[in-house]
Amino acid sequence: MKRILCATACVAMTACGGGGSGGGSGVVVTPDKVDTLVASRTSTSGRPATSAQDANFGRLLNDYRLASGVGAVQFDSRLNRAAQKHTEDMVKRGYFSHQSPEGTDVGQRVRAEGYDYSFVAENIAWRQQSDAEVFKDWKNSPSHDRAMKDGRAEDFGLGVAGTGNDVKWALIVGAEK
Repeated sequence: MKRILCATACVAMTACGGGGSGGGSGVVVTPDKVDTLVASRTSTSGRPATSAQDANFGRLLNDYRLASGVGAVQFDSRLNRAAQKHTEDMVKRGYFSHQSPEGTDVGQRVRAEGYDYSFVAENIAWRQQSDAEVFKDWKNSPSHDRAMKDGRAEDFGLGVAGTGNDVKWALIVGAEK
């Protein structure tokens, strides 16, 4: 059986640029800490993200958010670029983390794309072969589920890179200042 790692990090900054506060069982909401979760799954292949895949994932995410009593999120090309670049970097350089080997985190990545956030959260996953599979895995993980249903989120972007056993996913949800 192949192992799949999933992780989530939440980053919240106040309008003055200060750190956020901790939230629920183990998810730390600060700009410099990540909370990780390990889960196992069997998977065989993957494919790069497409516009249709972004739209399909957006439908899954928004149907779930609306059923959970929180508002829908809109696709944001800047969050999408940040997520896509991160998944491509993880595949190219062979790591799996919310932080690059140099320490760049989700907040820095979205700012680099021009997204001035008041809230941002990231889920990452490894080896799922479809958007439906990764959505299900995140939904079934309490910390990932909280990030997907966070009422502060207004926008989302999805990144997918790699093939076979090295497919990596990143979902970024956020809100601008």
